[in-house]
Amino acid sequence: MDENTCFYGFSCIANSDDKIASDLAKRLLNRKLFKYQDVIDNKMIDKMRNKLTKRGYDLRYYFATDEVKQRPYQPYKGDELSAIWILMNNGKILELSEASNIVHSLVHGENKNEEKMFFPID
Repeated sequence: MDENTCFYGFSCIANSDDKIASDLAKRLLNRKLFKYQDVIDNKMIDKMRNKLTKRGYDLRYYFATDEVKQRPYQPYKGDELSAIWILMNNGKILELSEASNIVHSLVHGENKNEEKMFFPID
């Protein structure tokens, strides 16, 4: 599907009798996208959910959380087929995280975990 096809579909849905589907389609078409905020604790989530509920939003469609975990490379852990092996100039074969200082620092560095919540602002 290309962008034009998607926008045609959204424009059809924008005229739908389904108020939620219509509203969400109009938000996409008019670039009135949901905002996001980093989640610090569950109290923040509860507070936002309560706020949206009081404003009449159906949380199934107007609120979401997402947790992103980033670990660029996971080293060999017993499954030789999943590992990346490097033939060194001296003839030794090493797993990528042993052969590269950059990859080694990524593997042994801090994993990045972020949680965000998404919601409309009107």
